[in-house]
Amino acid sequence: MLLGDIVNVFIGLALTYATLSLVVSAITEAIASIFKWRANTLLAGLKTLLNDPNLTGLARDILNHAAINPRGSGTDVTTATSYALRPSYIPAPQFAAALIDVIQRPPTNPTVNLTLKAAIAGIPDAQLRSLLQGFYERTGGDLESFHAHLATWFDAAMDRLSGDYKRQIQLVSFLIGLAITAALNANTFDITRAFWLQPTLVEQIHMVTPGTPAPQALHDLLNTNFPFGWPKDIFDTLRYKPFDTVFGLLMTAISLLFGAPFWFDLLQRFVQLRGTGPVPDAAITPTPRPQTGSAS
Repeated sequence: MLLGDIVNVFIGLALTYATLSLVVSAITEAIASIFKWRANTLLAGLKTLLNDPNLTGLARDILNHAAINPRGSGTDVTTATSYALRPSYIPAPQFAAALIDVIQRPPTNPTVNLTLKAAIAGIPDAQLRSLLQGFYERTGGDLESFHAHLATWFDAAMDRLSGDYKRQIQLVSFLIGLAITAALNANTFDITRAFWLQPTLVEQIHMVTPGTPAPQALHDLLNTNFPFGWPKDIFDTLRYKPFDTVFGLLMTAISLLFGAPFWFDLLQRFVQLRGTGPVPDAAITPTPRPQTGSAS
């Protein structure tokens, strides 16, 4: 059946992309953890947000605060490279509480307990001082409302920072995906032809799930009759099928950018579609509603 063959092709492609996306995600996360990309991005964002480029003022004091770094000694941060327990994520309410504490009770003089208005007036950075004074005036000096304004402001800043981080990670993921795709010769055109010419190939593949470890998913996929791998004479392939090879590999690498969750969800939909099959006419014929009540 033509429709069944087409569905099988899409199942095979979705399964391939989902498996390779798992591998790309695992490698990207490992690299991000090793190099502390999230923590470094957050640190850079805090320094920009609080106008503390040298990490000598509010950004340093907030990172030393117990609400932000409960495992630290309170004096761990002295420079951008001396903080071993740098957080990768800061909840907005904790940031707002830490900022209020830091400006009201400066770490350089912890015996001082300033009023909120006086603490804001003493902030040396004019831009930040003006912003917080605006919050103070709009909230009428109410501490709870002021805290909520700070949390909202921080959330908006972190949303922009998250967008920048995602774009950086997406570029890294694309390069990793392209390297894996090229190493395996996971050509979308070859894979499509294989599933079209061998409809039973889908049945030979173990269906991966979102919880499957990336090495196991890749191992199961490579142990099938998938058209992976380069021939002995790679240069002949590149010479006789240059556009097919280049664009097929690029198509696979670009498809991996959608991420494993997207392909898992799509795979589930295709599997359900194949399992449903054609609906018989009898199944769509409306059944007469039984008569209720008694005849008069």
